[in-house]
Amino acid sequence: MIRAREAATGVPSDTRQALKMHDGIRAGIARGERMYPDTDLPPLAIEGARLERIRARLPEPVWTRDVRLAGMGLGAEMIWR
Repeated sequence: MIRAREAATGVPSDTRQALKMHDGIRAGIARGERMYPDTDLPPLAIEGARLERIRARLPEPVWTRDVRLAGMGLGAEMIWR
């Protein structure tokens, strides 16, 4: 009830305020700041070029790898291992 009363009269003093962003990434626990993403600000658009860089570094999907290895003649047991 105390918390509800404080919120009704204004922003409680322990409420976190919007923080400055670091390198396009919201501050995080690694920097000793916020542990979770800031929900008070609208989301940022991710540029297509950044998405492509991320996709280029992702490992091959398991289902694609399994088909490729089966095509090389490996059995299901060996592929699973």
